[in-house]
Amino acid sequence: MDEDDDDDILTLSAAVVAAIAVKRRKRHQQRSCWVRSWFSCREELGCHESLLRDLRTNDPKAHHNFCRMGYAHYQELLVLVSPYITYR
Repeated sequence: MDEDDDDDILTLSAAVVAAIAVKRRKRHQQRSCWVRSWFSCREELGCHESLLRDLRTNDPKAHHNFCRMGYAHYQELLVLVSPYITYR
């Protein structure tokens, strides 16, 4: 390989790295148009206690969509796994 081939490979590699960086940046852009209002409050409310309670009372459909199961099944599953995930 001569020096021109090395320069071409270096230029092509830099272009690929730049393209990947742009694609990752686009993927991580803030999406605000489809985010529900309760989702933006999850850091203050916490996920389990406050957020799920609020969803269950104010938007049962969103609760089911968030947990991917009904409240009764969620509680049953929580009872089964609680001994394994709680701090002792």
